[in-house]
Amino acid sequence: MFLAMSDEKVVIKSTYPFQDQGAVYLFSNENISGYLNQIGNLDGGRVLTVGASGDHAFEAYARGAARVDTFDINSAQRCVIELKNHMIRNLSYSDFMDFFFEKATFFSPDIIKPIQKNFSDGLKDFLMQYYCERGYSMFKYLGAQTGQYEMKNLSYLANQDAYQKLAAKLPETIDFKHCGIDGVSYAFQQRARYDLIMLSNIFEYLYTDKGFMQQELKIQQFYDEIMAGMADKILANNGQICFSYIWGVNPNAWANFLRYFEGRFVPATDKYRHVFRSLGFDSSHYGCDHDAVLVMKQRQR
Repeated sequence: MFLAMSDEKVVIKSTYPFQDQGAVYLFSNENISGYLNQIGNLDGGRVLTVGASGDHAFEAYARGAARVDTFDINSAQRCVIELKNHMIRNLSYSDFMDFFFEKATFFSPDIIKPIQKNFSDGLKDFLMQYYCERGYSMFKYLGAQTGQYEMKNLSYLANQDAYQKLAAKLPETIDFKHCGIDGVSYAFQQRARYDLIMLSNIFEYLYTDKGFMQQELKIQQFYDEIMAGMADKILANNGQICFSYIWGVNPNAWANFLRYFEGRFVPATDKYRHVFRSLGFDSSHYGCDHDAVLVMKQRQR
């Protein structure tokens, strides 16, 4: 596997494109809202998701999830999630948008001063790094400088009303575990099972050290090494795993491919059977017609 870990220590190969304490995502460029609209009702559900910018978690809470847990190989993403959670719950929509999307007030300490007493020591250190040392190099993308985000794809950014509704639903803290994808089943197996697991596009960064590999073999390996264990240990009955986000694709072609993959590769047992599907929706990427997310669903027992 591409890395090894425990719940307390993550060992990452130097060739892996994501490293601990590396540059962080402030927002997602996925159309999370688009595919959650097709996933179905999350009211009262439990969700596990990659941490990243926190947007997957925020969108799940906006749709009524009762609890959302997060993980990430980059422990610095914990600080982004904490910062945004404090701001959404305690600051106005205009303050939030100015802090992240206005060049003149980007990361302005004056905006967050009223709530900084609630920040963890880790978040305070993260902010100090930005102000005193690393500056813009801390971030993967800069919405204020590059305009790389489409607000419609994140429902809580769309307008003040949606933002305030999310603020009323968020807990004081969102649980975060520092681990990579192959440690998720172990790290979260002592908890109640999850109705939905969102893995963003982690799949696309795996097995790159093996040269050319047919897509069905990559999915089969990911199924054998990651998803089957998740289904067995942490996925609820009839739960779903969104295991690969893809930009600019033909959803019908992917649906046909997954039917072929399921029929040829995926084992069926008395314990569970997995159904694969492709959800297509409006693109989050300029110049592309559609994005898609690949989903593995646990059948109802």
